Amino acid sequence: MFSIQMSSANNAWNVLPIIKLDENKNPTRCGYLYESKRLKLVLKIEKFVLNEHVMTSISLESPSYNYVGNVKISTKTFDSSKEFKKIESNENQFLAIADLEESISGGMFFYELAIFGGIININNKKFDLPSNLPRETSALYLNCAGDLIRPENEKR
Repeated sequence: MFSIQMSSANNAWNVLPIIKLDENKNPTRCGYLYESKRLKLVLKIEKFVLNEHVMTSISLESPSYNYVGNVKISTKTFDSSKEFKKIESNENQFLAIADLEESISGGMFFYELAIFGGIININNKKFDLPSNLPRETSALYLNCAGDLIRPENEKR
């Protein structure tokens, strides 16, 4: 794995590709992990196969918030509040899932995050996500995601 230090709007972010493999070395999860020690935030944006569909999830953990009730991520053309369904929200965690498989917005979301960055809005507090992720980070994600959506992986 690569650890890449990013800086955006005075918030230091570590950004890692998420690549999880099964026992046959086929990808089961692909995405980006954002961590800000200063903001005490851990954000995961992932793709995974569920019931023969490629799903996308947003999860946030933050011990610095008493209640993580509303989380929204936006990029140039994508707004997670329009696409994602909140699954869990409690004191320090948030989870939302969307089926973006049939929509161009799923690919655009990850593309725009890697190139242009985005904004995460937590309980109406906005933080910039870094832009221009290093090629090794986006390439590892893209390779994993390409293998994840292969038809034989969707038949598990």
